Amino acid sequence: MWQRRRCGQVISRDLFARYVKDALCNYYDPVQLQTHPLARLLLTDQPIALTTGQCLREILREALEALKPNGSLPFGRPEWLGYRAMWLRYVECLDQGETCRELGVSRASFYRHHRDAFEAITSILWERFIRQRPADAIGVPEERSSPAADEAVRLAQAARRTPVSMADIVEGVQRTIGPLMARRGIALHIDAPGDLPAIVGDPALLRQVVLNVLTAAIECVARDALFLSLELNDGSALWRISGIDLSRLTPAAAAGTADLAMSRELLSVYGGRLSLERDAGGGSIVLTLPACTVSTVMVIDDDADTIALFQRYLDGEGFRLWTAQSGEEAGAFLATGIPDVVLLDVLMPREDGWDILQQLRTSPATADTPVIICSVLSQPQLALSLGASAVLQKPVSREALVMAIRQALPAAGSGATARPAGS
Repeated sequence: MWQRRRCGQVISRDLFARYVKDALCNYYDPVQLQTHPLARLLLTDQPIALTTGQCLREILREALEALKPNGSLPFGRPEWLGYRAMWLRYVECLDQGETCRELGVSRASFYRHHRDAFEAITSILWERFIRQRPADAIGVPEERSSPAADEAVRLAQAARRTPVSMADIVEGVQRTIGPLMARRGIALHIDAPGDLPAIVGDPALLRQVVLNVLTAAIECVARDALFLSLELNDGSALWRISGIDLSRLTPAAAAGTADLAMSRELLSVYGGRLSLERDAGGGSIVLTLPACTVSTVMVIDDDADTIALFQRYLDGEGFRLWTAQSGEEAGAFLATGIPDVVLLDVLMPREDGWDILQQLRTSPATADTPVIICSVLSQPQLALSLGASAVLQKPVSREALVMAIRQALPAAGSGATARPAGS
């Protein structure tokens, strides 16, 4: 195995492969792709008309397409399985069971073809990375990351991603590390404004990242206090731990540096980074994570199976979901807050969905809220003429649903969580 130096850091092929896997798992998440470390490694020239996230998605799609067998091979041949497994899993967003059924293979066969295809895609992208900066390549033996760090990264990649309150993380960290700091006679001073945004990830793993950094900081505290400040800077959430003596954070302090190495790898999964900064007071450890806004999606549909399907589709996509099986239930939600997007079925027993759409359009509170019609009916012109933002005909795929919601969100004008009723 070899490493390659990029912008002053060494990137191993194993870590590069982790980036590839995480980017594929977030293929339709523009927030994750926009700040993804793989984008920084692969993008040299970017078309003005495309965002960083869009460019990275195109690169991933090209790598996937490169696996497609020669057109002369019949579609049902085994040579197609690797390409189809990756396409169904990441582009069509099917889970493993659905992918196995679609391919007509066992889970063991799926894992084998998925593994081989993923390795092929990683090789394609790694070669692209090397070709772009041949002058930077160096050949040094790879330093393997610790088993603990590998396990933590595996968990982070597999864990469900949800919007996480920074205040909740701080509270959990204080509760956990408080006894240790009291025993060591070290005070922890926290400066956190009350209007900080959420960050996306697994709450337990994000809390562990902060705990790792604080336990490392305790070992090299400059005096008898540590300072944790939280702030928002250019769309990113910054966690700054100061009051430490960086000169004491050396490889000899194995536990501290290992904790920081694990946190750095965990942050990279979520598109974040860890850095050390020197200052007059000694130094700081800074954690940076992309901030996110939590958008509220209301589903109005009488069919419990459809609601469950949409919940599964949107799980981990960073949305707060309200579900109502009638106009009356929807009205109860609207009395407390206004969602950012509404998904509405117009064919419901005892209720006319078209009436609900018109009520949403004529009410001052919801007049600007995008409404996406999701129905077995195919009457897009009628829906659009009544003020719907988009029309999806059932059955709706996950890709189509997520894309329609994200396209509708800018029209909401808030980018925030549910607005109070009457605002």
